[in-house]
Amino acid sequence: MHAFSDRDNFATSYLYSIMVHKDYQRKGVGRALMNAFNKRFAHTTTWVVTPISKNKDAVAFLEKFGFIENSKNFTICSRKRVSRININE
Repeated sequence: MHAFSDRDNFATSYLYSIMVHKDYQRKGVGRALMNAFNKRFAHTTTWVVTPISKNKDAVAFLEKFGFIENSKNFTICSRKRVSRININE
């Protein structure tokens, strides 16, 4: 997985790649990586950009984690940040 957040770690994060070796695909490794990413960067809006020719199953995978496809020329997916405000405290 290759990802980072903006300088102040506040508003935006970027997910550049998530790759799982063929021998370990469909065994929950990618899901575990994405769950860890979402836990770490839940407070940010996340952007993922991939060329259309490379997105075969990527969009369907990202949509499982709340991402939405946003473009026709590139696969651009985004996920809005989760509010950390808890009114019960």
